[in-house]
Amino acid sequence: MDALKREFLELLDKDIDFRYVVAGYLGLSEILKRLDSLAEEQDRLREEQNMLRVEQIKLAEESVHAYSYTA
Repeated sequence: MDALKREFLELLDKDIDFRYVVAGYLGLSEILKRLDSLAEEQDRLREEQNMLRVEQIKLAEESVHAYSYTA
């Protein structure tokens, strides 16, 4: 029985499709899918935030550069 438990846990750890099948059987698949979707959205938002930060730095540098010409 211990070998079966170990194999089951190993499959849960390594096989995402198996994990979703088990989660679905337990009624958790929708929650897991939403969490995956939220993680993807968070990654996208982080990338956008980084792009905005780069743009903000560029604007600040341009502002300093423009100010040095007028001074």
